[in-house]
Amino acid sequence: MDGSQNPVVLYFFFNRRWPDKSHSDSAYRAFVSQVLQQCHFDEVILDAFTFSMMSNDSGQSVASRESLHELLARATQYLGELFIVLDAVDECVEPNEFLNELFELISKSRLKLLVFSRPNVGISRKRIKARRSFLITRDSTKRGLITFFTSRVQQLLDGNLLSMSSSKQEMVAQLVHGADGMFLWGRLMISHLSSLGLGITRRLRTIQDIRPEASDRSNYQSHRPGALARTSPVEASFSMDTLFKIRSHRRSIERYSHIN
Repeated sequence: MDGSQNPVVLYFFFNRRWPDKSHSDSAYRAFVSQVLQQCHFDEVILDAFTFSMMSNDSGQSVASRESLHELLARATQYLGELFIVLDAVDECVEPNEFLNELFELISKSRLKLLVFSRPNVGISRKRIKARRSFLITRDSTKRGLITFFTSRVQQLLDGNLLSMSSSKQEMVAQLVHGADGMFLWGRLMISHLSSLGLGITRRLRTIQDIRPEASDRSNYQSHRPGALARTSPVEASFSMDTLFKIRSHRRSIERYSHIN
């Protein structure tokens, strides 16, 4: 590939709850698949892959981890700019071994690596320079949450889902406080507020009912009996809306399966 072509970006999200998402061989398999998908027009890459597969053919129908690593290593020799984005590496079964293999590829190619991980997991940082490591805290996401909620609240106002007489600044501040640094909470809350089943008054009350203790998720344990009843009104309404959507979605799928 010449330098005029767009860089190749590969991605994998680890998830310990799913066996096919918690092992590095799954990541290698995803990388090889994504390279082929993005470079199917490149004869050099296809020839390199074909040669590597023939020389490492063990007669198995499923490629081994070593074969997949070899395919990726060979691809890095022919690709121009190559970026790999890894999310939730702390949920990988063998994170240090996997990262060390990628670091070896970095030393021999133009590969660049972006890794996301929980800070409390002991992933080896010996080969990661301190100036290239960033800790994302609740305070560091506050500005992004302000931008996010400002845009979404304005959309609700423009769509007449909130009263124009309400203070936009106060609503944004309340939502930012409730999110407590969590974008996922913010996205889910905006989805809840956008529900057409809510009236303008209820939407505003939902935002106003966000209390400091409601955002303290370190003490929230949903598995305890009656946990939903002990939450704040906004959290309870939020949860009930989510459960109702899940229940309705499941029933619609069942009706569809009966039709077919």
